[in-house]
Amino acid sequence: MIRHGVHLRYEVSQPTGIPLARRLIEEGAIDYLSLMDHAPGIGICSAGAFQRYVMKNQGVSLDEVEKIVEELQERRAKVDWNALRELTAFARSRGLR
Repeated sequence: MIRHGVHLRYEVSQPTGIPLARRLIEEGAIDYLSLMDHAPGIGICSAGAFQRYVMKNQGVSLDEVEKIVEELQERRAKVDWNALRELTAFARSRGLR
């Protein structure tokens, strides 16, 4: 049997998306929820690897990448981890994996 599901990959540095994610969970529109953190230097991606990736895939200069990195780091510093814990607890209460 094949079972398809909708996977919401939520970027933690985008706090304005929490109400939308919650609504999609309430509506039963998603089956899986993942919290993603694509800030450079987090997880398996070094800052240099992130810069090369963005330059290649977005066609921007090193100066532009540095601005992107700075913005991402600023947004990451403002992540509301309690709100994300509440979101994931709500998702679990609705049976999401």
